[in-house]
Amino acid sequence: MLFRSEEISRERAQIPTQVIEVASSDAARLIGVEERTSAVTLDSVEFAEFAERASAKIKLLEELNSETIKRLERQGEVALKLENDLEQERAGRAETEKKLSETEAELKMFTEENVQLERQKAVAFGDIDRERSEALRPLWMNFTSLFSAMETVAIKFRRMEQDSDRMDGLEQDLANANQDLLNRNATIESLNRRRLNQGGEGTSVEVTFRTELAEIIPQLVKKQTSLAVILETLCIVFPDRVTVLEAAFESAKMSDTFLHVEKAFDLLWCLATTYWEQVQSNGDTVARKLFGNSYSAKEKTVLTNQGRERRTFVYCGERIQMDKHLKIGTADNASDTLRIHFEWIADEKRIVIGYCGKHLDF
Repeated sequence: MLFRSEEISRERAQIPTQVIEVASSDAARLIGVEERTSAVTLDSVEFAEFAERASAKIKLLEELNSETIKRLERQGEVALKLENDLEQERAGRAETEKKLSETEAELKMFTEENVQLERQKAVAFGDIDRERSEALRPLWMNFTSLFSAMETVAIKFRRMEQDSDRMDGLEQDLANANQDLLNRNATIESLNRRRLNQGGEGTSVEVTFRTELAEIIPQLVKKQTSLAVILETLCIVFPDRVTVLEAAFESAKMSDTFLHVEKAFDLLWCLATTYWEQVQSNGDTVARKLFGNSYSAKEKTVLTNQGRERRTFVYCGERIQMDKHLKIGTADNASDTLRIHFEWIADEKRIVIGYCGKHLDF
């Protein structure tokens, strides 16, 4: 508002100057004209025209001067009103600052009173707490002792329960282990007796021994058997039929949390026995029917270059993409899903297992 009043004052000062300059300019022209008229004789027509133009200009200057004076008066009224408003605003601001100062003083006083009250409350509560603590200390010590004793008894009771459950479990495990050991010893003795009683050439005895061993091993495998142990078993029992690559062992160890090991054993055992026998005479198209929905000749999804590389394994220096696979589960985790990728080497009559683990990415 102060800036506006200064601007009005500047305009008020400039307008008369402009009017004077215009009037001075016209007066100079008139004097020049009079000098020229005195020096030169003008005819009556030219002089009349000149006088008419001069009169029109003088009239215009008078009108302009009158309008300027009115404008100055209006601007003076506006400036006066603005100055009055400014004075009122200053007075209002002073009143507001006065009230603000009074409010701050009251707030400071209230804060000091509040601090004093808090100190008094703290002192009062401190006295009450001390008296209460002195009165309740013996009772609290007795309660603490009782609680500690009860906690000790509860811990001992839980340990006794755990020891009892552990003892029952150990006794059951021991009984199962002893029975399993007796069964295995009896089986080994029976196999040894049959092997000794076998007649004919050594090759016949070896074939018979392996045949009977192949019939007994599935009965000895338990659900707790790992995938790596199953692969080792295939290598031991069927060294002329199955080759398990190192990549398969590594992937099997990484899937040691797989839950359906018994089903995996059934698939691998069928692969090394019935499938191996049928694929030689009837080919994979017929032999694959042994597995039902657990067999796929290739992936349903088109493989990327990385997907094909993940399914490529090296056997005897040759890179082989093993698309044939046995499958268990479809979940995206190693506990419920298993894929066994293999390839049938017809020239060697051999099954090569390259992978045994969770589902490979496409």
